[in-house]
Amino acid sequence: MENSIDYFNLNTLSNTTIPCSDVVEIIQEKIIDQDKWFGYVIWEDGTSYKGGFKGKNKHGYGMYTLKTGNTIECIWVNDMPKLDIED
Repeated sequence: MENSIDYFNLNTLSNTTIPCSDVVEIIQEKIIDQDKWFGYVIWEDGTSYKGGFKGKNKHGYGMYTLKTGNTIECIWVNDMPKLDIED
């Protein structure tokens, strides 16, 4: 299944922090590990996220695009952006 494109059945995401009722499409582009994957999520309001996931949460490097076109590109940890950089 490595490097394959899988379209999720939205019903499988019922226990996730991604608001399933507002999700238009989820594309799983690459499976990295059993619960880690890289993909793309589009919401009805025009926002989207492309990047790493751990389970159903944004996790790892990714870019969240707001409906205004502004972006948040950073490391995500358990669905939250990690905007501060520690030396």
